[in-house]
Amino acid sequence: DDIIADYEKYRNTLEIRKTTISRDISAIETFKLFYKDKPLEAVSNKTIEEFKRHRLDAGMKTGGINIDLRHLQTFFKWLLESEIINKKLKFKQYKKIKKENHIPPKAMNEIQGSSISQYFKDCLLFHQLTGCRPKEAYMGEIDGNWYKIKADKTKTYIDREFFLNDRLK
Repeated sequence: DDIIADYEKYRNTLEIRKTTISRDISAIETFKLFYKDKPLEAVSNKTIEEFKRHRLDAGMKTGGINIDLRHLQTFFKWLLESEIINKKLKFKQYKKIKKENHIPPKAMNEIQGSSISQYFKDCLLFHQLTGCRPKEAYMGEIDGNWYKIKADKTKTYIDREFFLNDRLK
């Protein structure tokens, strides 16, 4: 518990969002429940793989497990740099299954030919053609031929810009 508290203090000295630190601690606490009170020095690559299997068996999806693994990897890297442990561990993530992040053309044609309001048709078309995240379509400003979203409004905290063709204006 002292190590976790020290890690949290360390993370708070960095320019990291509070939600990220909270997620760090959540992943560590989850691992701690799995690993019980065994010494951290005894954690091995096999232990990490067993943890992954345990989380899968508990019904967690691979994407969520990967998030936990990234936070745990950062924690164990800090443990290594702080000389609390003496070996680097491997955190093999599950392969991501890329999902189609758009409306299939046939469905889009059906929507465009339907009786729903033109406003909603235009919103769906905007998302389809720009590829922006759903909430981003309502957070930016139009600047000439560009739709711009400031970094503080985006998920990744990076400015985003989308070119607006004549159809999207």
